[in-house]
Formats: sequence, structure tokens, C-alpha cells
Amino acid sequence: TNTKWQELYKEGVVSQLDAENTDTSQGTNQANTEAFSANLRFLEQEVAFKRVTAPFAGIITVRNVNVGDLITANSTSFEMFHIQQTDPLRVYFRIPQEDAANITVGQTFNVQVGAQSAKTYPGKVISTSGAVSPDSRTMLVELQVENSKNEILPGSYATVRVPEVALGELVTLPDNTLIFRGKSVQVGVVDANGVVQLHDVKVGRDFGVQSEILSGVSESDKVIVNPSDSLVTGAVVRVSSPAPAAAKK
Repeated sequence: TNTKWQELYKEGVVSQLDAENTDTSQGTNQANTEAFSANLRFLEQEVAFKRVTAPFAGIITVRNVNVGDLITANSTSFEMFHIQQTDPLRVYFRIPQEDAANITVGQTFNVQVGAQSAKTYPGKVISTSGAVSPDSRTMLVELQVENSKNEILPGSYATVRVPEVALGELVTLPDNTLIFRGKSVQVGVVDANGVVQLHDVKVGRDFGVQSEILSGVSESDKVIVNPSDSLVTGAVVRVSSPAPAAAKK
């Protein structure tokens, strides 16, 4: 070995030239060994590419190759398979700007898949976009739903039930209380003296026969139903009491 030759050189048994040649030869052999090892690792990696392994467990939904097809190496634009994770599933939905501040990581909402009578699944908020989209004025929310029994198909449409408690105070009015005049929307509010005050309101979401009111009225206000087109501020009205229920015979 090189160590032995260096000891013999120090003892004067071999010449300096022989000792240097031995040292150089050992360095060359070491470099060749490392090069051969690197080449072996490269070949092992090339052979390993014959087996395609997914980075996560799931099901293959699209197969773009068949047995015997030629696959070009380093082709990043060609998709061999499309795989979808089944458990857990991620559910994305958008929340209006007015309620975005009430959504926090860790909250749990019910996720309903399919018809109105379909089963609901608990979904946990794992992240939000943290910003409101300038186009839709909504914030993107991501839920995680456990699907260990594979009852939910990936890609399905779902309905997320967000309770009013999570959204904070919500004021709604029947659509037949709204007065549309020009570009503004108003409602007739009656004070304690029976005098009408027209309030400009800001309308939010449309729930069909009701609309969300973002500003302009409060829960304690008395609002006129089916107001006349000629209704103006200062008009005096009489608040009628609900008719008593008919007695059962």
C-alpha cells in the first residue's frame, strides 16, 4: 500500500521516485473508483425509471400510454397518467368579502354532496387565500374532508353549509320591502310615531325571496312591506297588528 511505501522511503529502503509513483498511482486508482461508483449510481437510476411511482396514494383516472408505446426521455409536457388523491379530499369554496374576516383555520363546516337529502360530511378549514379577489370580491377557502370509505368521488360538486354563527350578524329583508328608484335601493322604515323615513340600503346576496342587507337598517327597525311607489319621507302611517288566529271549534 501507499502507506507502507512511504514508511520504506523514510527508512531509506526505496527511492523518492518510487514513493512518489506509488502515491500518484493510489490517487489515480481512488479517482477511478469514485468515477466508476458514480457511473454505477447513474445506471441504477436509469433502470429505476422503468418503474413509475406516484408521490401519493390515489386512483388513476386517465391513462395516456399503453404497453409497447415509446416514451421519450426528459419529456416534461407529456402526461403518462392522471392520478387523483381520494383521502383526504380538498374542497374549495368562496366566501363573500363581508364574511371573510369571520373565517379562520380550524373551523368545521358541513359539506353536502349531491341532492338536498344527501349525506353531509364534516370539513375542516385548513387554509384561506388571505385576500379578497378584486374580480368577485370573495375569498377562497380550502376545506379538508376525510374520505376513508371512498364515499365521495373526486371532482364532485358539493355544497358547503356555513352556519350563521360563523358569519356573525346577518340581516335579511323580503324582496317586497325594497324600493328601486334610479340607481339606489331604499326601504321605508317607520319610527315610534308612525312617521316614515326612507333609508338607502346596500344589498348583498340574493337568497331568492329574501336579500341580505349590508347597511342601512338594523334588526330592530320596522320596515314597510309592499310599499307604494309614491311613498316619501315624512308620510304618516299606522302600524297594523297581526290578525288574531281563528279559534278552533
